[in-house]
Amino acid sequence: MMGRLTLMYVCLLFNLILDVQFQIATARRTECESSSSTSSTTFSTPWELEKIFKDRCHKHVNSCPFSTGKNCDDLWNTFHDSFAYKDPCINESDYTEYFNKAKHYTRKDKTLFYSGVQPYEESHKDPIPYTTLENTLIGNMLDKVDTWCGKYDDQGINYVQCPDRNYCMRPLSTAKCAFWIKASIEFAQLATGQVQVLLDGAKKNGDPAYDSDSFFSRYELPHLNTEKVTMVNILVMYSTKKSFYSVVAIC
Repeated sequence: MMGRLTLMYVCLLFNLILDVQFQIATARRTECESSSSTSSTTFSTPWELEKIFKDRCHKHVNSCPFSTGKNCDDLWNTFHDSFAYKDPCINESDYTEYFNKAKHYTRKDKTLFYSGVQPYEESHKDPIPYTTLENTLIGNMLDKVDTWCGKYDDQGINYVQCPDRNYCMRPLSTAKCAFWIKASIEFAQLATGQVQVLLDGAKKNGDPAYDSDSFFSRYELPHLNTEKVTMVNILVMYSTKKSFYSVVAIC
């Protein structure tokens, strides 16, 4: 038992009980997850990053009551200043001002974490309404953006090539990884009531569903507020079929 936090392990036969559609988690933090990552794939900051950021911001502000009143131009400027004109290796603390401006509360009992699997967030009939990090204002604006990084020159942003996670002397201190670490911590700290955790029970080679090296294990679980979170429901998924309804996140 962790303080007031009661852990409830609920193993559900995925394809018989819970209508949840999921995919192997690749969207936001794959290269930041494993300490043994050796991917040689390189990316650069997309030229349209500002447009992507602002378009998503305006859409979220207009649809989510919790983010109403946020200033998208100011958020972009603050986000830009968090990493631009800096070394490509930065700290989570570089994003502190941005997160203070962008974060918003989520609904009680509706927070959904995942590790190894990721719920689809497209609209389907009779969705299960939970909130994932990607559907908060903070997560949505950078979701599925391959990478971004700064550099010391007139542009301030590197549009040619950003280093991978192995480049930095301090692990996971690329601009993208530092961002998602900070985002995961902030998201966990805002959770209230009962929270849900999706784990992959169908891993190859008999690997356990719970990965002690995952983002959830390292940055989300330890930062749940035990004064506000009353229960953690762990949902272990045993099917990889994709013929089910999705979890549709709500802000």
